Parts: sequence; structure tokens; C-alpha cells
Amino acid sequence: MSQPDTTLAVLIAQYHQLAPLEVTATLPTSRKPRTHTYHRAIFDNAKGTVHFDYIARKRRGAYLADKIRVSVTYNVRLDLYEVEVIYCDGLDLTAEPTPLLTWGQAFWSDFGTLPTHYDIQPQPAAAGEATAA
Repeated sequence: MSQPDTTLAVLIAQYHQLAPLEVTATLPTSRKPRTHTYHRAIFDNAKGTVHFDYIARKRRGAYLADKIRVSVTYNVRLDLYEVEVIYCDGLDLTAEPTPLLTWGQAFWSDFGTLPTHYDIQPQPAAAGEATAA
């Protein structure tokens, strides 16, 4: 496994200073929000991205735990960050992640303003898929 470069290591330190350690999400199937706690940071040196994973406990019958992933990419030329937040359902391994938030240009101080609660909306059915009536 390759070591992260210095820029990504600094990004992690900046994120940990300001970002929340827990986020909650209200799923379409329940009214009670679920708490997702910070789990780990994953480096992607090829893209210059760090993925910060927040994990909830597994639900009965789930393959994996529900996950909220905050992906942060540093743009060296602009000295800005690109932030994307997605939700991955642990029940279905083939389901596409649900996008929750995208920031095209953010400063590192904006990590402190990341939302701590997300309302997850059901994904629209893809073309050709049958919908339940």
C-alpha cells in the first residue's frame, strides 16, 4: 500500500480539526434518524482524494453497514477543495450511491460547516425498471 503524499496528510489534519465526528441521516424507510460515526480515512493518491467514511450499525439482513462518505479533493492550482457527500445503503451491493451534497469550491475552514444531518431521498427508478404500485 502506498503512502499518502504530504498534501493529503495535511488535508486529513485540517478535516479532523473542523469536521463533525458524527452525522445523522433520516432514511426514507424510517422516521428516526440513524447516527453514523467517523470510521476511517481512505487515500486515493491517483485522484488526489481522501474519502472520510462514517459508518452506522448494520441492519438485519444487510451485507454491509450503511455508510456516508465525504470525498475531499484538493485543487492545487486554485488552492480550494472539492467536497462530495454520498450515502451507500448496506442492504443492496448493486445500488448506486445517493448523492447528498456537492461543493465545487470550498476553503478548508468550510469543513466546520458540513451539515450534521441529511435527509436521504429515495432514488428514482432507472429507465426500464419496474416500479411498485
